[in-house]
Amino acid sequence: MTLHNERGLARGDALVARARFFVVGVPKAGTTALCQFLGQHPEIFMCPIKEPSFFATRELLAFEPESRRSIEAKSVAVERWLAGETPHPPEDGFALEWRHYEALFRDLRDERAIGEGSMAYWWAPGAPRAIREKFPDARFVVMLRNPADRFFSQYLATRWTSPLLTFGDCIALGLERRDGWGAVLDVGHYAAHLQRFFTYFPRERFSIHLYEDFCANPRAVCRGILAFLGVDPDHPIDVSRRINEPHLPRLPVLHAALRAIGGSRVLSKWVPRDWRDPLRRVFRGQRSREVMSPADRRVLLEHYRDEIQKTAELIDRDLSSWLR
Repeated sequence: MTLHNERGLARGDALVARARFFVVGVPKAGTTALCQFLGQHPEIFMCPIKEPSFFATRELLAFEPESRRSIEAKSVAVERWLAGETPHPPEDGFALEWRHYEALFRDLRDERAIGEGSMAYWWAPGAPRAIREKFPDARFVVMLRNPADRFFSQYLATRWTSPLLTFGDCIALGLERRDGWGAVLDVGHYAAHLQRFFTYFPRERFSIHLYEDFCANPRAVCRGILAFLGVDPDHPIDVSRRINEPHLPRLPVLHAALRAIGGSRVLSKWVPRDWRDPLRRVFRGQRSREVMSPADRRVLLEHYRDEIQKTAELIDRDLSSWLR
């Protein structure tokens, strides 16, 4: 598959020369919405796909075969779009080669700042160094969320594919370092991840915000980030849309049974088209209907206590509310 981009070298120079920033974390803390909000600004060029993750390629390709196949399939979807074989970019994907990553920015014009959002950079040990090698003057935007709530949100996001897994199960799996939940738990070790980034970039290159502030006043948070990026902070940004809100299976046992016999393929094959949306509404519930139990919260907060206190010192914010 060949990408046709006659401006390759010039585009590469532009990628390096202009103000470059990365929304690097944390997952489940409003980063998808933030990237879309920032992309409304005429002086900012945001990567047209979320999670290109080029600077975490080494870590991504070290995953077990099943996960790696999924990563490679998403990479192929990006390549096909770049080559003109599909009309629209995938919602998210991976650009695992520099030529593909560079081509994601082929529509760059006279924007002053270039950004992308890849949450893999937050946890991938080699990402900060890899970014510095290409973009030594890079800036970073970070959104932090109470790590217990973040872990719970990650659990809710898996309910559609694992409807019978309980939150207590996930906590136990994380503490026992099994089934990938240990890595999910590690995402909340904010101080450790920040210190790794600070090894390669000075603290003043980071615009760090709290998720609760973003939820309470997204316009003010965006304004601060725009000023940090050196673009007009007063340009109007529409922050009214609710973005990336997953649904929960309303009937978990029935949903699990349906997935076991083919899921959406069964729906599309045997159910008339006019019935499909009403049936989906029967199966889907609002994620806000589930809450974390006090007992589960206590377990997680005890696990994260030291990291929360260290993070408070690193970012000079009072995070005592996170420990309640």
